Amino acid sequence: MQVKKKPIILVLMVTLFVILILAYVNNNSFWVGDYKYLFHVFKPESRVGIVEYRGGENVEIPDKLGILDIDYISREVFDENSDIKKITIKNNNVDLIEFFHCVNLETVVIGEGVENCYYDFSVCTNLHNINICDGVKSIDFWLDDCENIESLDIPDTVQNIQLHCDGCKKLKSVNLPVSIDRIHSMVFSDCTSLEEVKFPKTVKEIDLLILWGTPFEEKHKNDKYYVAGDGCLIFNYANPGVVPNGVKNSCNEVGQDDHYIYYPDSLKIFDYSDVDYNTHCFGAEEFEKINIDSKCTIIAPEGSPMAKYCQENGLNYRPSTPEEEATRKQKTEAAASEITYQDNN
Repeated sequence: MQVKKKPIILVLMVTLFVILILAYVNNNSFWVGDYKYLFHVFKPESRVGIVEYRGGENVEIPDKLGILDIDYISREVFDENSDIKKITIKNNNVDLIEFFHCVNLETVVIGEGVENCYYDFSVCTNLHNINICDGVKSIDFWLDDCENIESLDIPDTVQNIQLHCDGCKKLKSVNLPVSIDRIHSMVFSDCTSLEEVKFPKTVKEIDLLILWGTPFEEKHKNDKYYVAGDGCLIFNYANPGVVPNGVKNSCNEVGQDDHYIYYPDSLKIFDYSDVDYNTHCFGAEEFEKINIDSKCTIIAPEGSPMAKYCQENGLNYRPSTPEEEATRKQKTEAAASEITYQDNN
């Protein structure tokens, strides 16, 4: 009997030793190479994070420590590090990595295997190149005041784009994926060298687009309506209360004309979230997408898809009169001849 008890005692001792080791490791940090790692062993999902960096000018961000996934990087790890010149990212597990104010950072390489990129490079004033490998599906870049970056080349595998590029003074070109159909947001205010943005023919939805203070905006100021992609209204310099027939998505803010805004029969997407008290006038067109979060008034023919949407969602709606419907058609059809379409050649 004594002999049989020995294996049991040995197992108990090993188990106790492992528990003590895990208890010691839990919520403690350790240096391994250039990184200090913090372990959270007893969480529902064990977590390993990077909390400090002591390496040199070339940074390689790993995705694993041994067999363990690295699933977070503390915000302050790389912020304001003036030694870093090149960053290679291989980690696909971390939601956000910040490199704020790394003033000597020149090059970023996003390696194979990375699918989702949510990175903040704001005020990396010496950043020149961002190389994105094929396979990336989603990018969300903050590049505000990256004064030396000249171009952004986004691979065709990317399906979701969010770019924040305020004050990128030398940015000249942005090359978008040829098959993308939706752009969530692109902000290029005060990009004083940006002369051209080529929207692929496939783009049919742009949630937010800001081009204030760019040569691209200035170049199109004589275009009453500028339409790109698959019917996306980019600029409206003619009548801020009219969206011309031919437009499928009035993606940018539309102003008002006597508090009435008239939309064409060609409209397919209406995604609107704003606090306004204008009256938005629609026809009986079929929509691919409607999303309204506003205190505005909607008028449309009774029984139309827009009317049904408003009634189902408790929006401020009333049926349009024959006179209002005639006015809407007249205004939107007259404006159609004033559209300038992007040259896709």
